[in-house]
Amino acid sequence: MTDQNQWQNSAWGTGSSQPPAPGTPQGQPAAQPQVQPQPAAQPQPAPNPYGYGAPQPRAAYTAQPQGAYVTPAAPPKRRGWIVALVAVLAFFVLGIASIAVCFMLVSNSIMQAHKLVTLPMATTLIGCILKLIVGYFLIGNPDINIRGGAISTLACFGIITLLDLVIIKLALPRSLSYARVFAKPAAAAAAMGATAWAVNGLTGQLLMWIDSLLKREVPLFLAVGEDGALLLDQAGKAMLSWKGNALAVTAAIGVAAIVYFALILLTKAISKEDLALMPKGDKIARLLRIQ
Repeated sequence: MTDQNQWQNSAWGTGSSQPPAPGTPQGQPAAQPQVQPQPAAQPQPAPNPYGYGAPQPRAAYTAQPQGAYVTPAAPPKRRGWIVALVAVLAFFVLGIASIAVCFMLVSNSIMQAHKLVTLPMATTLIGCILKLIVGYFLIGNPDINIRGGAISTLACFGIITLLDLVIIKLALPRSLSYARVFAKPAAAAAAMGATAWAVNGLTGQLLMWIDSLLKREVPLFLAVGEDGALLLDQAGKAMLSWKGNALAVTAAIGVAAIVYFALILLTKAISKEDLALMPKGDKIARLLRIQ
């Protein structure tokens, strides 16, 4: 028995009762089968709460250089609102810049009419240089980005307008009264806007009150749905129909126009010389008793 155990240990090397595999040298253990490691299970991302396409992680992160602050990308719905807000702000700034463009064109024409041809070119060149500088720094800023283009446009035409107005005030023999040209019409326009807002709201309330007195099955000035129920706004108030809105807007425009022209005459923002440039301006000046 001892010789047999020694023979097994020396021949098979494992003490096993099974003979060695073919091709295995005696005295060496049999090769163990290689076990392939199973890949770790990847965590499944949570379903996209916003309903856009296939399931996605709830928050994705934007690629940033090493060491930079990493911020999560905005969800699709919020990202749409951000894009819309950026567009609104950019167009708002460009709207203000368009006013400066109008002033620049008028002031350049005034200087050219007085044979000051090179000065408008100089102010325009200064504005273009300023636009390039402001646009370079603002558009390259990730926090401002494309909005820097609108801001640089406003800076460009704003500085041109300011320089043109200063030149007109100092260089022309007959300088303009900027209080009469800007302040008085601006005050009249502000009063006109306030009047239009107030008249529109009061007319709407008046039309709603008339509908409440009539007690018609189908309201005359209020908006109703297909089921005959009144349409309400976000605040829970009744809405005017297209007829009611048309009446309210027409009344607001008419009253606001009367207020504007009355204030223009009372503040003497327009002179007899200004009216003389219009067809039959002399007759209008005599009718309005403008000296």
